Amino acid sequence: MGHPHLAAPLLLELAHTVNEGLILIDAEGKVQLWNRWLAERSGVSAQEIQGRRLEEVFPHLANSRLAHAVQTALQQQLPAILSQTLNRRPFPLQDHLHNDAHPIEQAITIAPLARESGHIHCLIQIQDVTAAVRREQQLREQAQQLQALSNIDGLTGVANRRSFDARFQEEFQRAQRHGSDISVLMLDIDYFKEYNDCYGHQAGDTCLTVVANTLRRCLQRGGDFVARYGGEEFAVVLPGASHGAACKLASSLQQEISRLGIPHANSHAASHLSISVGVATHTPQRNDRAQDLLRGADIALYQAKRQGRNRVVSADALDLTVQPEKLM
Repeated sequence: MGHPHLAAPLLLELAHTVNEGLILIDAEGKVQLWNRWLAERSGVSAQEIQGRRLEEVFPHLANSRLAHAVQTALQQQLPAILSQTLNRRPFPLQDHLHNDAHPIEQAITIAPLARESGHIHCLIQIQDVTAAVRREQQLREQAQQLQALSNIDGLTGVANRRSFDARFQEEFQRAQRHGSDISVLMLDIDYFKEYNDCYGHQAGDTCLTVVANTLRRCLQRGGDFVARYGGEEFAVVLPGASHGAACKLASSLQQEISRLGIPHANSHAASHLSISVGVATHTPQRNDRAQDLLRGADIALYQAKRQGRNRVVSADALDLTVQPEKLM
């Protein structure tokens, strides 16, 4: 046989040695054990809390999930696990053992303990999961960054075609729900192939970046966005913009690109870099399709090219049943 009178001091020492928080609650809901780990991280000593209810020392715990879980363990002998995701830091614990003191994220296990007397006690175990929570946060941030990068055109820094397709559809559906206008501009750099042939592909890449940044800088409203639609073609979506406002912005963009004064000796539209713009505006009804609005802007862009480029054309005055030819 062992020595029962030695068991209690050894168990108590063990409770103070483990690297987690241990709380023993008796049948009356009063604290009987508050180990050293908790005392160091809560600033509450065992003497201050022993014989008292948790909510007397931590009033915010009254009617909390932790309090209900403790009561369930004492009355129905059912254990519980409180994850750090749904129960953010039930106890006000801080890691003061390092220079960068920080709140401790906690995973809590609550288990009923049956005594020989028939009384039920409750053991609360508190684990420091701060490192795991920080790793999860870092992984989420990295995933968000990767997602953001996957939606950006690597050369120009504006949204790419994939991002445009998703966001344009969202804005079109929002306009359908609210009965509001939505406008689209399709823009093409005039004679860009000839620009590349004359000045080289590196200059062509720089030209695309400058144009993209200029377009983005000219957008004043928070919901407006520009995307590289493909090659030398860009698309601008203007949620809530009327046809008049969209045409005015299109003319402004055309003028801003001209003001850049980028030489283009092989252009048949101007001596400098220029753009052609097609504009389409619609107030979507229930069964309307986003691609029809985009097609209207594309036909208007085709007409701007056909009429000599370096101009803005609106889809309003066009026959949108015509299939636009593909110009080189």
